Amino acid sequence: MKIQRFLFLCQKILTRKFAVVTLLLTRRCNMQCDYCEVIKRNNLKELEVKQWKRIIDKLSKKYFIFVFSGGESLLYEGVEKLVDYASCKGITGLLTNSLLLDEQRLKKLKKLDFLYFSFDTIAFPRDFKTIETKKLELIAYYMKLYKIETRASIVINTKNVEEIPAIIKLLDKYDIGVDLCLVQVDKLGGLTNDFQYFFKNSQDIANLKELQNRLIGMINDGYSIYTPISYIQNMVHYVQGHYKLQCLAGRRYFTVNNDGFIMACHNLPSSNLNLLDDVNIDQVEIKLKQSIPKNCNCFWDCYYSYSHFANNPLASTTESLLQSAKRKIRGRRLYK
Repeated sequence: MKIQRFLFLCQKILTRKFAVVTLLLTRRCNMQCDYCEVIKRNNLKELEVKQWKRIIDKLSKKYFIFVFSGGESLLYEGVEKLVDYASCKGITGLLTNSLLLDEQRLKKLKKLDFLYFSFDTIAFPRDFKTIETKKLELIAYYMKLYKIETRASIVINTKNVEEIPAIIKLLDKYDIGVDLCLVQVDKLGGLTNDFQYFFKNSQDIANLKELQNRLIGMINDGYSIYTPISYIQNMVHYVQGHYKLQCLAGRRYFTVNNDGFIMACHNLPSSNLNLLDDVNIDQVEIKLKQSIPKNCNCFWDCYYSYSHFANNPLASTTESLLQSAKRKIRGRRLYK
């Protein structure tokens, strides 16, 4: 990161609230993952670029971390313009399935601070695997060139549970770290109820337990797994219904829907507050807090990290530092 950019972001950190705002540009997607609830709730509405800029202007008075998402964010025409615009207001991130990423696109996204792309399986025909390898080489090259933090997001489910260590090792060859999350059970908020992907019987849970142990070993070996180890340790407890966390939606993170209405998170219904209207930005969190069910207990890693930190600040900080140290030690061994 260039020193000017670093100083700019330090100033934002000191003068703004530390919360992640996800901007859901579109609910369209060029993939149809069975367990994705976002595309199933498509209201067919999309804001224009100038409308999103108005929303970013309003939010930037209080917040400074903006993540562009979907559906597939790269299907939204003008996403690159919004990344450039938001980069002048704070930190920017983008979520994509990577299928639309090419050299031209990556050059246009050079002002990103973070790029997250889905990589849930390597069980493809040989020719497709070759294409994916070339894509990883391209992503790795441009992310290093533009100094963009890059991670692959993997949704753990019954279909890919045995592949995940191999996926992590493949990504490691390109110096790309991973964030893991567990496919959700239908408890609250319209989470996936497609149980073919969810760990429900004894064999499924045994497979998840085996993966859990392998992932802990890989973290201890210094692989670039950014998911908190405590998250991994509690995956089996969660699917068995024995784990509960405080929900920090609406405070540490919230989502702006593709029609401009705010949501506590992308799993919950929209509020009646639209950021295109004349709203008091200081009232956003108060409004969102009222929309969260009392027993909401999702297990998305991005949310879990905030909730875990709030519940166990000393333990989670220590854990994060230890994982970071292991990655650095492994990096020195590999690149001597």
